[in-house]
Amino acid sequence: MLSIKAKMITIRNLFHLAASIAILVIPAGNANSQTNPASAIRPAIDGILAAFQTHSLVGMHNIEGGDNHDLAQQQDFYAALVRDPRFARDVGHVVVEFGDAIHQGVMDRYVNGEDVPYAELRKVWTDTVGGAVPRLNLGYVNLFAQVRAINASLPVDQRIHVWLGEPPVDWSKVEKREDIVPAGSNLMMIRDNHVAGLIEREIFSRGRKALVIYGAGHFITDPAALAARFGQTSMAAQIARKHPGAIFDVETYTGLANKACNSQFERDKKDLSLPALLMPGTMLDDDAFRTRCVLRGGWNIDAVLYLGPAASLTSSPLLPDAYLDGAYLKELQRRWRIMGISVPLSDLSITVDKNTVSPKPLVTHDDLDSRVVALAARAKTNKASPEAEQMLRRLIAGFQKGQPSFDELAPDVAKSVRGVSARLQSDIKSWGVLKSITFKSVATDGTDIYVVEFEKAKPEWHISPPIDGKVILLYLLL
Repeated sequence: MLSIKAKMITIRNLFHLAASIAILVIPAGNANSQTNPASAIRPAIDGILAAFQTHSLVGMHNIEGGDNHDLAQQQDFYAALVRDPRFARDVGHVVVEFGDAIHQGVMDRYVNGEDVPYAELRKVWTDTVGGAVPRLNLGYVNLFAQVRAINASLPVDQRIHVWLGEPPVDWSKVEKREDIVPAGSNLMMIRDNHVAGLIEREIFSRGRKALVIYGAGHFITDPAALAARFGQTSMAAQIARKHPGAIFDVETYTGLANKACNSQFERDKKDLSLPALLMPGTMLDDDAFRTRCVLRGGWNIDAVLYLGPAASLTSSPLLPDAYLDGAYLKELQRRWRIMGISVPLSDLSITVDKNTVSPKPLVTHDDLDSRVVALAARAKTNKASPEAEQMLRRLIAGFQKGQPSFDELAPDVAKSVRGVSARLQSDIKSWGVLKSITFKSVATDGTDIYVVEFEKAKPEWHISPPIDGKVILLYLLL
């Protein structure tokens, strides 16, 4: 087993402290329907290629466990999809999150068959700014290799083009966070703006089609969900303004909130030929099931990619760069310090146990299901929780005094806060005197949103009311 663990806490962009929650938004079919018409289940590759007949873009994403992007079966599916001869003929373009645009020329040379030294090629996926640890899974690199192999047999004007969607960053010239994120902006905004501009310029303006492989957060279009999660316009929301209905969204099934939900969802899919694409009407989407097992709204999903039962899904192996290249790991630490990410090198916890891939860990706790469903129900009331505001005041006061208390935070949240407490304490002190805390609304995830005004800053905090005396969701937007 190869594993790598790291917490990403970006103080000045998105401070998101929460237990990982396995969630899936199921598209609504016929109300209270328990039937699964065969016509609504298609071989996945056929279904996705058919979607391109009516949509310019097909977006593939997952929202399992806080946007983990290491699902081996999903990465294998990407490779199988581009290998289908119809993809090069009818689509021909892939936009990926796991590549930095500054190396677009390198990628172009590679997929067109030129010899590219590995030390140069790997910068494509290791120089991105979208995560604490860059995409080091073998499955992503395999997609590039598959495109290269396919293109070798195609005329130049019929080859597949891979577009690197992350904003260009020359890390050799980066000395401070402001070199990447100017004052008044944030990293998510920069990333979404860049890839939306790329798609507008290279796909829409040229009458092309593209497969877009990005994390689920970049596909959010619901205004309330956007306000709760990022506070700015996502890639998909920007595209929707100019091209309504252009994206066909495909969610990957990776498990629901607990084992009972998984079993209920999976029980009639044992004989499916995999991979399968589940269209509206295939879901167990009666009201009771949706209330208990569908935990979050705001993602407009058109279909679900079903790759097998949740317990059968596995993580993609890591490239050896992640644990053999000491110079690269030191450089990674330098970048973390610049971006305000607290991940000691020892926390990578890399182990090599055997030459197989371990089952992908999924959240399967009934307690988590009931807690999150209870929070989500609060969004309909839009009423502030006095207890949440009191906890927020105590938390801020503790940091101002240099004595933060973690007793009122759930264990996972407390662990994350401790990891960034020095940086957060410094920031809060630099903001000056606390002037006011004003309730704004209840977010779609059930957290209270407060505008906290200091002398020199006006951050937006999201905090859940206490459940069993503990805060289970806490994040900060600047």
